[in-house]
Amino acid sequence: MEPHYRIGLGMVGFFATITSSGVTSSGLEHLAERPRTLYISNHADIVREPTLINRELHRKGLPLAHIAAGENLFAMASMQLLLSLQPIFPVPREPGQGARVAQRVEEELEEHPVWVAQGSGRSKTGNYHTHPHLLVNLAAARGVSVDEYVRQTNIIPVAISTEYEPTAAVVARILKSGKKSRADDLLAVTLGIWGWKGAAHVAFSPPLAGEFPKAYVAASAIDDAILLSYRCFATNREAHEERSRYPPREWTARPVDMRRIHNPLLCHQLYKVDPALRPYILARYAMPEHNRLLIAGKH
Repeated sequence: MEPHYRIGLGMVGFFATITSSGVTSSGLEHLAERPRTLYISNHADIVREPTLINRELHRKGLPLAHIAAGENLFAMASMQLLLSLQPIFPVPREPGQGARVAQRVEEELEEHPVWVAQGSGRSKTGNYHTHPHLLVNLAAARGVSVDEYVRQTNIIPVAISTEYEPTAAVVARILKSGKKSRADDLLAVTLGIWGWKGAAHVAFSPPLAGEFPKAYVAASAIDDAILLSYRCFATNREAHEERSRYPPREWTARPVDMRRIHNPLLCHQLYKVDPALRPYILARYAMPEHNRLLIAGKH
């Protein structure tokens, strides 16, 4: 391992220590050094997911995953040090560039394990879904069907969850206003690094296996694996209990009944913001629990 990556992992460990109450993991028994290993995780924060995955891979003695990150991050001067301390490679960020993204991922996979998000852009709602076109583009870049791509590639679904979402308030403001600036991106990245996260968990699922005649079938299998292994915390469960009084489509439109909120972390976050933003924040915490229960009911 290159020396600056060792420094980077040390910094990740430092961040994990000072911004969380502890990072736990599960499913490490599913990991082994295999060719063409692709880690696909839920995506709420570009710093959190891949760096915590690499922290666990290093502890297991496995090669680090090279991180596919949007070119926009490389344009941020404040990100240069962090980017240099992780094995990160740029991919196009503009809409319609899926084929180019897949080509870059495939180039890296020939030499290194790779981490890629479920789709372009972080989830702002807590809804985690793998975009089928990601798998279509990856298979096309390799010149095979999606089914054959899964057979040729060691795809590991990974679920990363935190007790507290440090970016929830800024994301809620973006969702409500429908506007996002470059400053918002920088604020979200900064909060993702330095913001308090409470407890955190990284869950590795077994490699994707089975027959996948269509991309959406493989994408759904990845989603199921992520949601079934996703560790929900008391913040998720309490938020879901309050929001589940309404259909999910109404979650961001219905006011929050603060008399039902007792969790100190949720109270801390909700009382600091405009009441109009509270439904967006609570919906983000509630959605993983809602989806996890739906998936568990199917299995």
